[in-house]
Amino acid sequence: FTEFVRLSTDADVSVDGVNGYAVSAKPTAMGGDGAKSGSFLGQKINFLVDGRWNVTSFRNTATFAWDVAPLPIYKAYNNTGVNTGDPSGFGMNRTVINHGVTAGHSGSVALAVSAMASSNEKAAAWDFIKYIAGEEGQIRQSKQGFAIPSQKHIAMDTEHGYFLNQKDVEGYMLPPYNAEIFIEAAMHEGEGDWSYLKTGSAWIDKWAQYLNNQVRNGVKSFNEFINSADFTDTFNVIKEYTKAKLEF
Repeated sequence: FTEFVRLSTDADVSVDGVNGYAVSAKPTAMGGDGAKSGSFLGQKINFLVDGRWNVTSFRNTATFAWDVAPLPIYKAYNNTGVNTGDPSGFGMNRTVINHGVTAGHSGSVALAVSAMASSNEKAAAWDFIKYIAGEEGQIRQSKQGFAIPSQKHIAMDTEHGYFLNQKDVEGYMLPPYNAEIFIEAAMHEGEGDWSYLKTGSAWIDKWAQYLNNQVRNGVKSFNEFINSADFTDTFNVIKEYTKAKLEF
């Protein structure tokens, strides 16, 4: 978490005892979360974390070569360099002593039928859901570049270019060339953090606003953040949740 905060923190500002890295643009420089794709296309930032939904616009708009990569996974290494003879411990063959888990950010969604709809509307909606979730619908949607097929045999097909190895009308490969990364992400993704508590996103809204709008833009320090009422109130909510889980 502190490493994330350090990315956009100025190099002369401490974040929990270690100065910032100043390698990521501040949110205000990108125009907010919703404008990050535009910042990437305008080459104001070098990479961004987003999902398959950007592929169509990137194909049509990007004036440079681009591709996708897996989300980084936290790893802790031995710091002796014994495997490489490198006393600094920065050799390529260091031993991993602890690591995080593979995560996904595919943006999968669900379709639902409104209980307020008429009988005819419900029937029509259900027919559409059956079509779009079926093989033909999944192939047509996938070829637009927007979505990851929900049926694995379509997603992993390498012969017909439904999702992997997509080509334009002239037979040239279309980016992203590492599209299988999206499949891997979809297979590992879980519920978002807003689903952890019965209160929904109440536990994250307050401190996330403070963090993203104040700390990451350099208005407030990290220490001010962790000592703020927004942070402590959220911490108390999580403690009550943990207590309830233990009692259960």
